[in-house]
Amino acid sequence: MKILISISSFRTSPAIGVNPMGEAYISGRQSPLQNIIFDLDGVLIDPEPLKMLSYITTLASYGFPLGILEREGFVARCEMECIGKSRQGHIEGQMRIIDEIMQRLSEGERGWVPERIRAGLTGFLEECHPQREQFATAWETYAADRLEIYEGMKRFVLPLTENLPFLDYVVEQGITPFLVTRTEEDTARAHLREKVGREDVFRYACVPDKKTLKYGPVTEILQDEGQALENCAVVEDTAEGVLEARRQGSYYIIAAPRPSTRSQDFSAADRMVMPSLGPLIPND
Repeated sequence: MKILISISSFRTSPAIGVNPMGEAYISGRQSPLQNIIFDLDGVLIDPEPLKMLSYITTLASYGFPLGILEREGFVARCEMECIGKSRQGHIEGQMRIIDEIMQRLSEGERGWVPERIRAGLTGFLEECHPQREQFATAWETYAADRLEIYEGMKRFVLPLTENLPFLDYVVEQGITPFLVTRTEEDTARAHLREKVGREDVFRYACVPDKKTLKYGPVTEILQDEGQALENCAVVEDTAEGVLEARRQGSYYIIAAPRPSTRSQDFSAADRMVMPSLGPLIPND
């Protein structure tokens, strides 16, 4: 027995039904469902809490008192403005938050912040700010330090165990799961092997090169194999990921937002499921 994803309104349609012939069909489309493409971060593993901790730890080492970051809701605001964005969007969102925080600090509080960071942050969003070049250097140093801290934390990333039954169900039905991620393939495989325990069930189309469209390589693979994109589904946890998949073609897109991304606009998705992928598994 295979699965049938029903597409009407993604807010009200039933999650998955079963075709009387035992075949997997996407409603309104003629050919069987062939592949389901999974994102990694936020769908199979949950690295965001550790990434946020690495930001806070690095900022604290640069002189930001933790009390100020907590008072200003730094983590909550980063979740709203940064998670799921492109690298540039992430940088701009995070630094916009820090810029706003800096402008509200008293002189005494500003004294905690090193001059080389303060000078750049206070004017980051101003197009002609005289310290922009200095800021660029400070940002690269900060980013490098943050990444160094995160590298030491990555081994503590947890799997999203609530989504794994759906992955197992897909494999049982003979539907091919692809992994599409910005993570290097060796790193992605290590996460799936050590955290998820399902490295070998996937076909991989990793895209660490930020200049390459995220869904470009997998789309090329599928089209070269003669598979119609409309008979393939995508699972994404961010609005930006949904839009990236939508730009590549007529995929059936499932939005599975995490608590940190639920406020994003998922109107470009065909279906949205919360709090896990569990509702996509038929009851029978």
